Amino acid sequence: MLYPRAQGAMETLSGKVHQVQTDSFVHTFKALLLTLFLAATWPVILLLLQWRLFEAAQGHDFSLSLATGLRALVPVVFMLGFLWHFTMPHGLARDHLRIHLEPLPFIRRLLAWYFAVTIPATLVFQLLQTQQTGEQWYNSAGRLFFLVGLLALAVFLIILLRPTGPFMGPYLKQKEGGWIERLRYFWYPLCIILPGISVILGGMGYFYAARQLYEKLVLTIILILLAILIKAMFARWLTVAQRRLALLERRKREAAEQESQIQQDVMSEAEPQTQKAKAKDETSIFQISQQTRRLIDAITVLLPAGGIWYVWNDVLPALGALAETRLWRMGADQVVTFGSLSMAFLIAVLTVIVTRNVPGLLEIIVLRRLPLDRGVRFAITTLFRYTLAVIGIVLAFGKIGIGWSKVQWLIAAMTVGLGFGLQEIFANFVSGLIILFEQPVRVDDVVTIGDVTGTVSKIRIRATTIRRWDQRELIVPNKEFITGRLINWTLSDNVLRQEFSIGIAYGSDIGKAEKILYEVADANPMVLKDPKPMVIFRSFGDNSLNFDLRLYISGMDKWISVWHQINCAIDTEFRKAGIEIAFPQCDLHIRSMDPGVYFNTNKPKD
Repeated sequence: MLYPRAQGAMETLSGKVHQVQTDSFVHTFKALLLTLFLAATWPVILLLLQWRLFEAAQGHDFSLSLATGLRALVPVVFMLGFLWHFTMPHGLARDHLRIHLEPLPFIRRLLAWYFAVTIPATLVFQLLQTQQTGEQWYNSAGRLFFLVGLLALAVFLIILLRPTGPFMGPYLKQKEGGWIERLRYFWYPLCIILPGISVILGGMGYFYAARQLYEKLVLTIILILLAILIKAMFARWLTVAQRRLALLERRKREAAEQESQIQQDVMSEAEPQTQKAKAKDETSIFQISQQTRRLIDAITVLLPAGGIWYVWNDVLPALGALAETRLWRMGADQVVTFGSLSMAFLIAVLTVIVTRNVPGLLEIIVLRRLPLDRGVRFAITTLFRYTLAVIGIVLAFGKIGIGWSKVQWLIAAMTVGLGFGLQEIFANFVSGLIILFEQPVRVDDVVTIGDVTGTVSKIRIRATTIRRWDQRELIVPNKEFITGRLINWTLSDNVLRQEFSIGIAYGSDIGKAEKILYEVADANPMVLKDPKPMVIFRSFGDNSLNFDLRLYISGMDKWISVWHQINCAIDTEFRKAGIEIAFPQCDLHIRSMDPGVYFNTNKPKD
């Protein structure tokens, strides 16, 4: 009764993941559990039969052998059953993990005949192995059925993994130029050679060696299949998370637009474009997903590789001998071997990969779901990367015998020397940590340091990158932000005040000029209504009546546009109103003159 209901539940989940509104990784995880349940149906029945046979055997050799054979079939049936239900219509492979539809029927046909061959061969082999009447049947007929199972596995791998076949052909064509496609002349013959060696050893009488190689080969295949499944599940989770983050970002932009509309009575057409431009400066969701994908790819390659090394280590003595090769001593009690050096190198590689790509994973899992701006998220990911780097360095050096107790005096001496020789670099490093913790400057802040004004684009361990308005990037040491004079235009909020100085000619109507200036400020949609614009009659100048127009804008990105638009509007409106913008004048007063000097006061004739 549960079997048909589980299949119906799989079809229901398949329909949900095809709809964007109802798609979720939870449905894929449920489909995985249902696939495991369907695959475990026959193994549970075999375990029940084995238990009943064992209870009713009462010392009967054949019943005990049959019970043992049924128990040995359980992992084989479970693995093949999982692959069968994994590739079923509306199953996990097709509808959830988006594996191409064409190879799935081909894989199910291969699984059908391999199941029909390997299950009887495995059962008979186990019966002959556990029977107590003698060893001749096991060494003759048992070996024959063992070889049948090996040949079936070899034929299955040859047909399934053929580079031009229905299964690997489309995949290699899609991944053309990748390392799997380039190494196809290595791994494909290896899939033929390993079962072939076991068959040859078994036929020559080295039955135990052939069985050991067969078991290691099966464990290797299981590790590879688990790595592929885990990678596919992570890729599916990443796709759903990427879609959710895109939806979340869109909602944030809509909320920001609504908040901006509340602050401003009139919204300009340039406002959405400004927000889009700012969104482009954000680390894109695609880049975050690419970082996470690279991290998943590296982990799903290195960890199975380590597992395969562990599986084959005791079979190939050369691997064990190579791992135990002594390289040098670290003191009197510790010897560094090739195995420990290789492990240190592996830890170092993993540390580099993780520290480079962990920000994307951290953004997707935690940070993008919290109400944090980009600067805070950048500080958290940077500190997390530093922590992982320190942990990786400590573990790697620990593998080769370089612990803190052995290098603390050397580090103390180097610290004193470097403190004098590289004090500026250390000062910049400490200042970078202060910037990350205290956050006087964040990514995307508009700052002025010295005579440089621009947007902070990167905060690194030694220096900070500032992008100026002309798109030039300046590398400023972190020490300058802590010890120098710094103006952060966007530290607490983005509201900025702009001032326009206007001088009108003496005799102009100052009330009319004041009214026009207010109208110009109110007419510009990028000028905030709160705080209100202000017009001040500042002074009586030498040549003009000096006014100041003070207004507020919501970001430094509007500074140039507002400056241009307000100046153009003032000139236009003053011309319409007949108000003259004053220009410098100079009056010449002659106090004394020589009587012999003649001045012509007549206008020149044209």
